[in-house]
Amino acid sequence: MKQVVRFLGLALLVSFVQSEYEDICGIENPSGSLSGRVIGGQEASPNQFPWTVALTIHFMRGNGTCTGSIINKQWILTAGHCVGDSQKIEVYVGSHDYELEDEPHRQYFVTEESYLHPNYDYTEVDDIALVKLQEEIEFNDYVRPACFPTYSDVGKTFSDERVTVIGWGRIKGEPDPISVTALQYAEDIKVIDNKACKDVYGSIVTERLICIDSSEGRGVCSGDSGGPLNYEMEPGKYMQIGVADFVSTLSCIDKRPEGYARLTEYLEWIEKMTGRLIES
Repeated sequence: MKQVVRFLGLALLVSFVQSEYEDICGIENPSGSLSGRVIGGQEASPNQFPWTVALTIHFMRGNGTCTGSIINKQWILTAGHCVGDSQKIEVYVGSHDYELEDEPHRQYFVTEESYLHPNYDYTEVDDIALVKLQEEIEFNDYVRPACFPTYSDVGKTFSDERVTVIGWGRIKGEPDPISVTALQYAEDIKVIDNKACKDVYGSIVTERLICIDSSEGRGVCSGDSGGPLNYEMEPGKYMQIGVADFVSTLSCIDKRPEGYARLTEYLEWIEKMTGRLIES
């Protein structure tokens, strides 16, 4: 069995009905084409994917960078390995380059409150977490929640569908890594069936994972952990179907499949914890 590695880049409730979100969730802002970047992707335009957030995680041993997505005005979705054992989490909402101090649409939050999935055991299983903000996010054209699957989507594999990955991760892996602080994305990546993914990684691949094909050199890397896997339901409107979990231990550019927590497997938990109503 091939080993896998998560890609956390280390340097060492308010309830809303779904109908409110259907009008605003997952809507891409018009973009311009910028220079190529994510592994094999390109830099996003500012606020192009307004449901995506940057996270700086503070640990006893150092700091890390992860990506997340907006559930509602007080909750962020990310990967479990991003926030486990964290002491403080900085959340950059409406951000494009989180190192800039004068971003016009940024909302900044600091919290210590995060919740790992109850079955998460610091392996690849159920690697998903929630971050709760003490203050509410203000929604506008530059900050929107993600669209989530409905209960009727449970059981859909999305195999052979084309998806977009988003994150604040490296744009070049080892041995000469290049990190960036501006949001990156790669589109038109194929979802592969779990059997093909299991042939590579073995028994860690269950129905609770969704895998993408990175054989064309496009995918995620350090810092992209927790970021959304996005399926375009209609032009310019996306539904999040996964949370970035792992890549091959060999490197981000190894071209083996990459794993995401399958969001349809966690809808009940997310609804119970955050109060976001999931449609039937």
